[in-house]
Amino acid sequence: SLHHSSFLSVYFMMRRVFHVCSRAFILSKCHSISFKFLNHIIFTPSQIILFLVIFSNAELPLQLKIDIRKGRQMDRDMESLSLIEKLPGDVAWKIIEYAPESVFNLRLTSRHLNAKVIEYANLRVTTQLVEELSIYKTRDVYKKEDLVAISMFTPLFLSNIFEVHLKLRLLGNCRGYKIERRCVKMSKHMNVYLLKITEPIDDEIIVNLRGCFGETIGKTTLLNCNDQNIFDTVTKLLKGKNFAKLDFTAVDLNTDSVDFIKRAIVDHQVDHFSLSVSTAPNPVKLLLDLSTLVRSLFIYQCEIERMPRSFITQCLLGLQAVDWAPTILEMFQYGKMDKLLIENRNYQGYLLRGPADVLREKLPQMGTEIWFAATCNYYESGLNYFQNGYCIQADSALVHGRFLRIKHTTRMDEASEF
Repeated sequence: SLHHSSFLSVYFMMRRVFHVCSRAFILSKCHSISFKFLNHIIFTPSQIILFLVIFSNAELPLQLKIDIRKGRQMDRDMESLSLIEKLPGDVAWKIIEYAPESVFNLRLTSRHLNAKVIEYANLRVTTQLVEELSIYKTRDVYKKEDLVAISMFTPLFLSNIFEVHLKLRLLGNCRGYKIERRCVKMSKHMNVYLLKITEPIDDEIIVNLRGCFGETIGKTTLLNCNDQNIFDTVTKLLKGKNFAKLDFTAVDLNTDSVDFIKRAIVDHQVDHFSLSVSTAPNPVKLLLDLSTLVRSLFIYQCEIERMPRSFITQCLLGLQAVDWAPTILEMFQYGKMDKLLIENRNYQGYLLRGPADVLREKLPQMGTEIWFAATCNYYESGLNYFQNGYCIQADSALVHGRFLRIKHTTRMDEASEF
């Protein structure tokens, strides 16, 4: 009543015991030695039955004979394997992680190594494979349908292993969509993989694609994502992923966008947030809320369609003629934020001379190491001085794109994360 696998394992064990006993018997020329040796081994009743079958030359079941022959073939196969092919799976996976650029060559070496690569690709990805994930809404003008474009920027030395994950996880699951690989012109060290897919995206595709990213992503960029449907898709795609940087670009923010941004910052442990928009609902509250959630914040004022560019127009995030000094001071004083960059080349009059002077006076007195820079064109002759451990600089009228900079001396050489 024993299973074939049990017969097979016991058979090989007993055969080894028999060989040892036989050699001992021949060397000693005494039956007692072999039986004495066997007396020290404890067998179950089933094993004893199989032992009797083997030593009595009884006929074994046909299926067991086939399994025994397979076992012998496996032994011969293992003997013919190279040392690297005999490595345990976890050790082979470490080699793949150490030299990911060689993964395709490794797959071609032998079926054993190919199997280890496939096993590795099906594991949970712990290495950060995606440096930047960009998601944006577009439209196919020929088919007249909305598309979600997903771009995945991967370092060249990790591209091979990333492609293995893509092929094994998404092959046959993309419903006819193609993933394009492109070289990034601005960098010789990055490949970009582009997938364009119609909404709504199948959940199976989302899950499989998400499994290729790794536990962390360097930076996530959302472009023209400003409705609840795309927010639901992005939420599913990024579930369980952490990324330090989030870049959000849209024409006009709405309340759904604001809620999504705040939730994403908390859920994905974002430290650096960049917002590029024309207008936003309740801008003062938005800035104060963001300052409590992130460590560094970049605000880029896009051009407002109904408002032409001007050097004197006082506008930021759609709010006009506002003294921004109290808001900026409160952001630094009560929030988590210690770094703020405001770029507003379209409406440079938003920060008047009076509020700018207040910031120059009070920011160095905050007691923290602050990094602040903002578009400001009210210091014609420029500024460059030190106060209370801070360097205060303002560009003169000779500089295009003038900024006021108030930085702690320990952070003078620190660049913007964006």
